[in-house]
Order: sequence, then C-alpha cells, then structure tokens
Amino acid sequence: MTSRMRVRLGAAVAAACLLGLVGCDSGGGPSPSPTPTVQPSPPETSLERQQREDFEAAEKAYRTFIADTNRVAATGGSLEPTAVMKATAAGPYLDFQSQLLRAQKKAGDTHTSGVEIGYIRTGGYSPSQLTLEVCEDASKNRVLDRNGNQVSTGQILLRSLYVRRIDGRWKVWDGDEKGTASSCE
Repeated sequence: MTSRMRVRLGAAVAAACLLGLVGCDSGGGPSPSPTPTVQPSPPETSLERQQREDFEAAEKAYRTFIADTNRVAATGGSLEPTAVMKATAAGPYLDFQSQLLRAQKKAGDTHTSGVEIGYIRTGGYSPSQLTLEVCEDASKNRVLDRNGNQVSTGQILLRSLYVRRIDGRWKVWDGDEKGTASSCE
C-alpha cells in the first residue's frame, strides 16, 4: 500500500469518525436526543430494612387491634379483652380499650360502625419502641342504647401511639390524644 493510499484511507476513517460525532446519518434528519439515565436508588441498608419491617409489623398489629375492637363494639362490648386484642396490644392501651368495651357491655350499648383508620404515619423509632401518628375516623359511628336510641356520635381523633416490642412481637402499648379534627386529610 502506498503512502498516498494510506493518507486517503486515514482521511476516510477520520471523516467517518467525525460524522459519527456530529450525529449525521444517511437520512439527513436530526439526531435522536439522548435517553436520560436514571440513577438507581441506593440499596436499603440492614438498619433501614429492620426499621421498615418493624414499622410494618407495628402497623399490622394496630390495624388488627382496631378491626377486632370494631367487631366487639358492634356486638355490644365485652367484659374481657379478646385473644386478638391481647396479641396486638398491652399495657395502658389495652387496659384503656378494655375499660371502654367493658363499660359498653354493662350499659348495653352498641356501635353502628367502628373506627376507620384515616392515616398511619411513622414517627420516632428505636429497636424496642416506635411511634405511629394516626387519624381515627369514627365520625360515622352512632352509639345506640339497649332500646335503640342514639346516645352519642363518634368523632375524628388524632393520636400518637407508642408501640413496643414485647416477647418478640410489636404491640400497641400506650398513646396520647392529640385532639380532634374535621377530617383525616
């Protein structure tokens, strides 16, 4: 190969490379815009995973407790907490809710509907206790006496619930009422 052919071949290769750099194609149209790259989120650490799993377990315990309490309240209350209540709550919270259901049973009252959970938000966290910020909507609930007369209506309450790890399970332990609201939004 002569040096003249090498120069022409080199020029052709360089021209082809330049055409590729400026985005020219045989169609003469504009070059496609580059696809944006999505940065992957960093992997969840073991501490973040444990915290997420603990909040999920605490929320499940709370939801299960509320569902069982609603069931018992709709049937007229109870003198003793149910097995489900004991499995999902303990301490002052279980005592308080049990007192309400006991008073309801003794009065002969029934509830037309129970508490709807408007929201559950995560709060403080430690491996032994965490906080759930909740909105409990009982505004549709009507309390009826044993004669079927309405004696009370429900309301929307905001609460901070303290959930503890007890014997390897998350249980609602205590709570603070933060006041009433007009909605859970």
